[in-house]
Amino acid sequence: MSDNSDLLLVSNRCSKTSLVFEARAYKLKHRQTEEISGIQTVGLPTDENIRELDGHTVWCMDGTFKIVPEWHHQMFCIHVFKEGKLIPLVYCLTVRRDLPTYHVIFDNLILKAAALVVVLQPQTVIYDFETALIPAVQASFPSVQIQGCYFHFCQAVLWKVAELRLRTRYLHETETKKKIKMLMATAFLPLPEVPAAVDLLGRNVTGLIAALFDYFRREWMTPNRLPLWNVYNVQTRTNNHLEGWHFKMNRQAGKH
Repeated sequence: MSDNSDLLLVSNRCSKTSLVFEARAYKLKHRQTEEISGIQTVGLPTDENIRELDGHTVWCMDGTFKIVPEWHHQMFCIHVFKEGKLIPLVYCLTVRRDLPTYHVIFDNLILKAAALVVVLQPQTVIYDFETALIPAVQASFPSVQIQGCYFHFCQAVLWKVAELRLRTRYLHETETKKKIKMLMATAFLPLPEVPAAVDLLGRNVTGLIAALFDYFRREWMTPNRLPLWNVYNVQTRTNNHLEGWHFKMNRQAGKH
């Protein structure tokens, strides 16, 4: 089974980029958009990794953007936890982050598994709130439970805090920090209790804090969105381990 030390982007003498995977080099050729009909993926799941993937019910999905060739958009990865460690099993270079692209990835993954007489049936997929990913996962694995990553949920809320110029108050005002942290902590409540808790926290707020609560209700409290970030009784609440994996991978690729 491979880890990220097996996957490298290397510049050759002609200033071209090659992808080195399991001691083999793959040339990454640039194609015009019309030649690829808007969808191009380079997938690298080995037979061994497909079989390993079949043995896990929880999959973590995420993408990184810093190490891809200039004509690709992201490196999309599927990881699993094994013996407390996060193991990457599927890598895909993509030119887009849209629904057709994710359909191509999962369709080809299922086909390759079928050729090995393997039926992939994840029970839970943890993701970073990538909008196009949800319908693609649900179409390919109808019985799967989609779970948003708590780390990315908090990160999104704190980005809004910064956008509203509340960061200084969050860092230095005890009551402001407490209010925002309690808002994010509603994710740990039983799902039916969340709306009342948010309303209670947002009672009598004014100014920029009121604007933050308006954003929170609009962005996170819709019927379809709310269950995705609620982590009550959820065992694996985050795929934040992927951030460290991507950091290490980006650092290694930057050497070449």
